[in-house]
Amino acid sequence: MTVVFQDAQIFRRGVLTRGDAVFSFEIHHGTSVSPVHIPASSFVICPGFVDVHVHLREPGFSYKETMSSGTQAAAHGGYTTVCAMPNLDPVPDSLPHLEQQLALIRRDAAIRVLPYGSITRGQLGEELSDMAAMAPYVAAFSDDGRGVQSEAQMRLAMETAKGLHKLIVAHCEDNSLLHGGYIHDGAYARTHGHRGICSESEWGQIRRDLELVRQTGCGYHVGEGGAPAGRRLPRLPHLHQGERGPDPPGQGGGAGRHL
Repeated sequence: MTVVFQDAQIFRRGVLTRGDAVFSFEIHHGTSVSPVHIPASSFVICPGFVDVHVHLREPGFSYKETMSSGTQAAAHGGYTTVCAMPNLDPVPDSLPHLEQQLALIRRDAAIRVLPYGSITRGQLGEELSDMAAMAPYVAAFSDDGRGVQSEAQMRLAMETAKGLHKLIVAHCEDNSLLHGGYIHDGAYARTHGHRGICSESEWGQIRRDLELVRQTGCGYHVGEGGAPAGRRLPRLPHLHQGERGPDPPGQGGGAGRHL
């Protein structure tokens, strides 16, 4: 079966052009089907989107989301590949634990799902996960939601990841500077009586990791973090900042951007 989207805007390699987009699908009922023509002058046709930071919640938290529901929602929004964070139960910190997630992906995923392996066992920051065993099956390594507090552990993780040709995707947060806060320690927090978190809790750990990247040569991605000072730190070839939504006016942060 052939479907022709007529007079659509087509996005290829950073350029929008206008024309017909033709897609062919194999049908197994044995009869020929005439091409279907769809007027599409108001459509923009793009390659499938990729989201490198999603939470699919299985195994362990299917009351929040399932592999099926999450990937169907992604497909509905035009995403054909997603990378799933390791905040799961069990945490994918070994090949047997990861296999539980892989089995769900094979059975239920509507699109391509590339899981993350955790950096440390149980995402507790105390002992490295079995990174070598998981490397062939994961997109990268992350302790998403928790910063790796130990500099020695992060150095070892970067050295190991570099040897496996994998990225470290960091959640940058220094627990010693949180003090029970839950919002940026800025004018809004002070005016409204909220317990604030200082920006150094983010950029301090980014600065630490930047030095480790210099020393190890590991590929590195800041998965979360919006402190403006973090974006002013020295640039490195394999570093960029990812996810972050807008903050209240005047509170810093902003959309994720390359460093």
